Amino acid sequence: MGKDTSFWLRFQQAYTIILRMMGGKSFFLFLFAFIFWWNVFPPTQAQCQDIFSENENANISKSNLDYSQLWGEFYFESSVSHHDDDNIVNSAFVKEGLHLYKFRDNYLDIYLKARLYHDLDGYYWNNRMEFGVGTRYRPYSKLGLFLFLELLYGDYSGRETDDEPNPYKSSYGDIQGGFTFWQWWGKQAWQVDKLALYTPFTGWREVYSDGIYYDHESNLIATLDYKEGLMLSRFGNIGFDGYISLDASFDTNEDEWNNYVKIGPGIRVTPFPNLDMKISFEHFLGRYFHGGFSDTSDDISDFEINIAFWHDW
Repeated sequence: MGKDTSFWLRFQQAYTIILRMMGGKSFFLFLFAFIFWWNVFPPTQAQCQDIFSENENANISKSNLDYSQLWGEFYFESSVSHHDDDNIVNSAFVKEGLHLYKFRDNYLDIYLKARLYHDLDGYYWNNRMEFGVGTRYRPYSKLGLFLFLELLYGDYSGRETDDEPNPYKSSYGDIQGGFTFWQWWGKQAWQVDKLALYTPFTGWREVYSDGIYYDHESNLIATLDYKEGLMLSRFGNIGFDGYISLDASFDTNEDEWNNYVKIGPGIRVTPFPNLDMKISFEHFLGRYFHGGFSDTSDDISDFEINIAFWHDW
Protein backbone atom coordinates (compact mmCIF):
# COMPACT_ATOMS: atom_id res chain seq x y z
CA MET A 1 0.00 0.00 0.00
CA GLY A 2 1.43 3.38 -0.99
CA LYS A 3 1.89 6.25 1.42
CA ASP A 4 -0.63 9.07 1.31
CA THR A 5 1.98 11.83 1.26
CA SER A 6 5.64 11.99 0.40
CA PHE A 7 8.40 12.23 2.96
CA TRP A 8 9.25 15.73 1.74
CA LEU A 9 5.65 16.91 2.00
CA ARG A 10 5.39 15.61 5.56
CA PHE A 11 8.61 17.40 6.44
CA GLN A 12 7.36 20.67 4.92
CA GLN A 13 4.14 20.41 6.93
CA ALA A 14 6.04 19.76 10.16
CA TYR A 15 8.44 22.60 9.35
CA THR A 16 5.57 25.07 8.92
CA ILE A 17 3.85 24.02 12.14
CA ILE A 18 7.06 24.22 14.17
CA LEU A 19 7.95 27.63 12.72
CA ARG A 20 4.54 29.05 13.69
CA MET A 21 4.57 27.56 17.18
CA MET A 22 8.16 28.47 18.04
CA GLY A 23 9.84 31.81 18.54
CA GLY A 24 13.15 32.57 16.87
CA LYS A 25 15.27 31.17 19.70
CA SER A 26 13.35 27.91 19.96
CA PHE A 27 13.41 27.40 16.21
CA PHE A 28 17.17 27.99 16.25
CA LEU A 29 17.51 25.09 18.71
CA PHE A 30 15.35 22.91 16.48
CA LEU A 31 17.46 23.75 13.41
CA PHE A 32 20.67 23.02 15.32
CA ALA A 33 19.43 19.55 16.30
CA PHE A 34 17.94 18.76 12.88
CA ILE A 35 21.18 19.45 10.95
CA PHE A 36 23.07 17.11 13.26
CA TRP A 37 20.36 14.38 13.08
CA TRP A 38 20.10 14.54 9.27
CA ASN A 39 23.82 13.84 8.86
CA VAL A 40 24.35 11.30 11.61
CA PHE A 41 21.25 9.40 10.46
CA PRO A 42 21.02 10.22 6.72
CA PRO A 43 17.88 9.22 4.79
CA THR A 44 17.82 5.78 3.24
CA GLN A 45 17.56 5.28 -0.51
CA ALA A 46 13.88 4.38 -0.13
CA GLN A 47 13.23 7.67 1.63
CA CYS A 48 15.13 9.55 -1.06
CA GLN A 49 13.00 7.86 -3.70
CA ASP A 50 9.92 9.04 -1.81
CA ILE A 51 11.26 12.61 -1.72
CA PHE A 52 11.52 12.74 -5.52
CA SER A 53 8.53 10.52 -6.28
CA GLU A 54 6.53 13.43 -7.71
CA ASN A 55 9.20 14.35 -10.25
CA GLU A 56 8.66 13.02 -13.77
CA ASN A 57 10.60 9.83 -14.50
CA ALA A 58 12.54 10.15 -11.24
CA ASN A 59 15.30 7.53 -11.17
CA ILE A 60 17.47 7.51 -8.05
CA SER A 61 20.95 6.40 -8.99
CA LYS A 62 24.07 6.04 -6.93
CA SER A 63 25.39 9.35 -8.22
CA ASN A 64 22.24 11.14 -7.01
CA LEU A 65 22.98 9.94 -3.49
CA ASP A 66 26.66 10.84 -3.52
CA TYR A 67 27.47 12.76 -0.34
CA SER A 68 31.23 12.92 -1.07
CA GLN A 69 31.17 16.70 -1.52
CA LEU A 70 29.28 17.25 1.74
CA TRP A 71 30.89 17.26 5.17
CA GLY A 72 29.97 18.14 8.70
CA GLU A 73 31.29 18.46 12.22
CA PHE A 74 29.77 18.37 15.68
CA TYR A 75 31.60 19.37 18.87
CA PHE A 76 30.39 19.48 22.47
CA GLU A 77 32.31 20.54 25.55
CA SER A 78 31.35 20.79 29.20
CA SER A 79 33.74 21.99 31.91
CA VAL A 80 33.71 22.88 35.58
CA SER A 81 36.41 24.95 37.26
CA HIS A 82 37.02 25.52 40.95
CA HIS A 83 38.46 28.94 40.09
CA ASP A 84 35.09 29.89 38.54
CA ASP A 85 33.17 28.94 41.70
CA ASP A 86 32.45 25.46 40.30
CA ASN A 87 30.33 26.92 37.52
CA ILE A 88 29.45 24.38 34.81
CA VAL A 89 30.00 25.87 31.33
CA ASN A 90 28.68 24.11 28.21
CA SER A 91 29.15 24.88 24.53
CA ALA A 92 28.43 23.06 21.29
CA PHE A 93 28.58 23.75 17.57
CA VAL A 94 27.53 22.00 14.39
CA LYS A 95 28.76 22.72 10.87
CA GLU A 96 27.26 21.49 7.61
CA GLY A 97 29.48 22.22 4.64
CA LEU A 98 30.31 21.71 1.00
CA HIS A 99 33.67 21.24 -0.72
CA LEU A 100 33.30 24.13 -3.14
CA TYR A 101 36.57 24.47 -5.07
CA LYS A 102 39.82 22.52 -5.13
CA PHE A 103 42.95 24.65 -4.94
CA ARG A 104 46.49 23.19 -4.60
CA ASP A 105 45.18 19.72 -3.67
CA ASN A 106 42.86 21.02 -0.93
CA TYR A 107 39.28 22.22 -0.99
CA LEU A 108 37.95 25.66 -0.27
CA ASP A 109 34.88 24.93 1.85
CA ILE A 110 31.69 26.82 2.58
CA TYR A 111 29.40 25.90 5.45
CA LEU A 112 26.49 26.73 7.72
CA LYS A 113 27.29 26.97 11.41
CA ALA A 114 25.23 27.01 14.59
CA ARG A 115 26.69 27.38 18.08
CA LEU A 116 25.14 27.34 21.56
CA TYR A 117 26.52 28.49 24.93
CA HIS A 118 25.03 27.75 28.36
CA ASP A 119 26.23 27.79 31.95
CA LEU A 120 24.83 26.91 35.36
CA ASP A 121 25.23 30.30 37.04
CA GLY A 122 23.63 32.37 34.27
CA TYR A 123 26.40 34.75 33.18
CA TYR A 124 25.22 36.50 30.04
CA TRP A 125 28.40 35.82 28.02
CA ASN A 126 27.88 32.08 28.55
CA ASN A 127 24.21 32.09 27.52
CA ARG A 128 23.78 32.90 23.84
CA MET A 129 23.51 31.38 20.40
CA GLU A 130 25.06 32.13 17.03
CA PHE A 131 24.14 31.13 13.51
CA GLY A 132 25.66 32.01 10.16
CA VAL A 133 27.77 31.09 7.17
CA GLY A 134 31.50 30.58 6.82
CA THR A 135 34.32 29.60 4.54
CA ARG A 136 37.59 27.83 5.35
CA TYR A 137 40.72 26.56 3.64
CA ARG A 138 43.40 24.09 4.70
CA PRO A 139 46.65 25.23 3.01
CA TYR A 140 48.80 22.22 4.00
CA SER A 141 47.54 18.63 3.74
CA LYS A 142 49.88 17.31 6.43
CA LEU A 143 49.06 19.98 8.99
CA GLY A 144 45.79 20.58 10.81
CA LEU A 145 45.81 24.29 10.01
CA PHE A 146 42.61 25.98 8.81
CA LEU A 147 42.09 29.59 7.77
CA PHE A 148 38.49 30.71 8.11
CA LEU A 149 36.03 33.60 7.94
CA GLU A 150 32.47 33.58 9.34
CA LEU A 151 29.50 35.95 9.16
CA LEU A 152 27.30 35.34 12.20
CA TYR A 153 24.06 36.47 13.80
CA GLY A 154 23.98 36.15 17.58
CA ASP A 155 21.30 36.38 20.24
CA TYR A 156 21.64 36.39 24.04
CA SER A 157 19.22 34.07 25.82
CA GLY A 158 18.23 36.69 28.42
CA ARG A 159 19.92 34.96 31.36
CA GLU A 160 22.11 37.25 33.44
CA THR A 161 23.15 37.79 37.04
CA ASP A 162 22.47 40.74 39.34
CA ASP A 163 26.19 41.41 39.67
CA GLU A 164 26.89 41.12 35.94
CA PRO A 165 23.93 42.46 33.92
CA ASN A 166 24.19 42.28 30.15
CA PRO A 167 25.25 45.72 28.80
CA TYR A 168 24.68 44.73 25.17
CA LYS A 169 21.59 44.51 22.97
CA SER A 170 19.83 41.16 22.82
CA SER A 171 20.91 40.44 19.24
CA TYR A 172 24.11 41.27 17.40
CA GLY A 173 25.97 40.68 14.17
CA ASP A 174 29.55 39.52 14.14
CA ILE A 175 32.43 38.80 11.78
CA GLN A 176 34.91 36.23 13.05
CA GLY A 177 38.05 35.20 11.23
CA GLY A 178 41.53 33.85 11.73
CA PHE A 179 43.06 30.42 12.08
CA THR A 180 42.69 27.19 14.05
CA PHE A 181 45.37 24.53 14.39
CA TRP A 182 45.14 21.03 15.86
CA GLN A 183 47.77 18.30 15.51
CA TRP A 184 48.37 14.93 17.13
CA TRP A 185 51.59 12.92 17.24
CA GLY A 186 51.93 9.40 18.64
CA LYS A 187 49.59 6.48 19.20
CA GLN A 188 45.91 6.50 19.97
CA ALA A 189 44.50 4.25 22.69
CA TRP A 190 42.84 1.86 20.22
CA GLN A 191 46.16 1.33 18.39
CA VAL A 192 47.70 -0.47 21.38
CA ASP A 193 46.97 -4.07 22.37
CA LYS A 194 46.34 -4.98 26.00
CA LEU A 195 48.22 -2.82 28.54
CA ALA A 196 50.98 -0.45 27.55
CA LEU A 197 53.33 1.88 29.40
CA TYR A 198 55.38 4.56 27.69
CA THR A 199 58.18 6.71 29.02
CA PRO A 200 57.49 10.47 29.14
CA PHE A 201 57.58 12.44 25.88
CA THR A 202 57.46 9.28 23.71
CA GLY A 203 53.77 8.47 24.08
CA TRP A 204 51.86 11.25 22.38
CA ARG A 205 51.79 14.98 21.83
CA GLU A 206 48.80 17.21 21.17
CA VAL A 207 48.74 20.88 20.18
CA TYR A 208 45.75 23.14 19.71
CA SER A 209 46.06 26.83 18.91
CA ASP A 210 43.91 29.54 17.42
CA GLY A 211 43.95 33.24 16.67
CA ILE A 212 40.49 34.72 16.10
CA TYR A 213 39.36 38.30 15.53
CA TYR A 214 35.87 39.11 16.91
CA ASP A 215 34.47 42.20 15.22
CA HIS A 216 31.58 42.40 17.72
CA GLU A 217 34.10 42.96 20.54
CA SER A 218 36.86 44.56 18.39
CA ASN A 219 39.23 42.06 19.93
CA LEU A 220 41.83 39.56 18.74
CA ILE A 221 42.18 36.52 21.02
CA ALA A 222 44.92 33.90 20.63
CA THR A 223 45.14 30.67 22.64
CA LEU A 224 47.54 27.73 22.98
CA ASP A 225 46.90 24.30 24.52
CA TYR A 226 50.02 22.10 24.46
CA LYS A 227 50.09 18.59 25.94
CA GLU A 228 52.88 16.04 26.35
CA GLY A 229 51.40 12.72 27.40
CA LEU A 230 51.93 9.03 27.91
CA MET A 231 49.52 6.16 27.92
CA LEU A 232 49.25 4.79 31.43
CA SER A 233 47.07 1.75 30.84
CA ARG A 234 43.99 0.38 29.19
CA PHE A 235 41.40 -1.78 30.90
CA GLY A 236 39.05 -3.31 28.37
CA ASN A 237 37.88 -0.45 26.18
CA ILE A 238 38.73 2.28 28.70
CA GLY A 239 42.04 4.09 28.16
CA PHE A 240 43.92 6.13 30.77
CA ASP A 241 46.54 8.75 29.89
CA GLY A 242 48.69 11.08 31.94
CA TYR A 243 50.07 14.35 30.61
CA ILE A 244 51.53 17.77 31.33
CA SER A 245 49.49 20.62 29.89
CA LEU A 246 50.60 24.16 29.08
CA ASP A 247 47.80 26.66 28.44
CA ALA A 248 48.26 30.28 27.40
CA SER A 249 46.04 33.06 26.12
CA PHE A 250 46.47 36.63 24.90
CA ASP A 251 44.15 39.34 23.58
CA THR A 252 44.52 42.87 22.25
CA ASN A 253 41.96 44.36 24.68
CA GLU A 254 44.06 43.22 27.66
CA ASP A 255 41.11 41.61 29.43
CA GLU A 256 42.45 39.81 32.49
CA TRP A 257 40.59 36.57 31.78
CA ASN A 258 42.15 36.35 28.29
CA ASN A 259 45.77 36.95 29.34
CA TYR A 260 47.37 34.16 31.32
CA VAL A 261 49.84 31.29 31.37
CA LYS A 262 49.21 28.10 33.36
CA ILE A 263 50.77 24.66 33.53
CA GLY A 264 49.97 21.45 35.34
CA PRO A 265 49.40 17.69 35.29
CA GLY A 266 46.32 15.94 34.00
CA ILE A 267 44.62 12.57 33.69
CA ARG A 268 42.53 11.77 30.62
CA VAL A 269 40.00 8.94 30.35
CA THR A 270 38.82 7.64 26.97
CA PRO A 271 35.70 5.55 27.73
CA PHE A 272 34.68 4.53 24.19
CA PRO A 273 37.30 3.42 21.63
CA ASN A 274 35.03 4.14 18.66
CA LEU A 275 34.03 7.65 19.79
CA ASP A 276 36.20 10.73 20.06
CA MET A 277 35.12 11.43 23.64
CA LYS A 278 37.57 12.43 26.37
CA ILE A 279 37.13 13.12 30.08
CA SER A 280 39.99 15.14 31.60
CA PHE A 281 40.98 16.02 35.16
CA GLU A 282 43.57 18.81 35.39
CA HIS A 283 45.32 20.87 38.06
CA PHE A 284 46.93 24.15 37.01
CA LEU A 285 49.29 26.71 38.49
CA GLY A 286 49.79 29.98 36.65
CA ARG A 287 49.49 33.73 36.55
CA TYR A 288 47.55 36.48 34.78
CA PHE A 289 49.49 38.90 32.58
CA HIS A 290 47.53 42.06 33.34
CA GLY A 291 46.61 41.49 36.96
CA GLY A 292 43.94 39.29 38.46
CA PHE A 293 40.20 39.63 38.83
CA SER A 294 38.88 42.05 41.41
CA ASP A 295 38.11 39.20 43.83
CA THR A 296 41.18 37.02 43.22
CA SER A 297 44.95 37.25 43.28
CA ASP A 298 47.18 37.44 40.21
CA ASP A 299 48.16 33.80 40.71
CA ILE A 300 46.16 30.87 39.35
CA SER A 301 45.64 27.66 41.30
CA ASP A 302 42.80 25.69 39.77
CA PHE A 303 41.30 22.23 39.36
CA GLU A 304 39.24 21.58 36.22
CA ILE A 305 37.11 18.74 34.88
CA ASN A 306 36.37 18.69 31.16
CA ILE A 307 34.25 16.46 28.91
CA ALA A 308 34.74 16.85 25.15
CA PHE A 309 33.12 15.04 22.22
CA TRP A 310 33.85 15.52 18.50
CA HIS A 311 32.25 13.79 15.52
CA ASP A 312 32.54 14.37 11.79
CA TRP A 313 30.87 12.97 8.70
